[in-house]
Amino acid sequence: MISALRKRLAVGRSPIPGILRDDGIPEPVGNTLNHNLIQALLKSAALMPNDLHLLGDDD
Repeated sequence: MISALRKRLAVGRSPIPGILRDDGIPEPVGNTLNHNLIQALLKSAALMPNDLHLLGDDD
């Protein structure tokens, strides 16, 4: 699901760079891609800070 989201956002109306493995991101790729995606979603207000609790434990 996240992979499909990354692909759509990377080529959409306002493409987001640095969210696909093919963007030339150095290792460790996974953490950098996640960071870039979350930052882009927060900046665009597509994801609000209160939504982040859905990504982790409910503790």
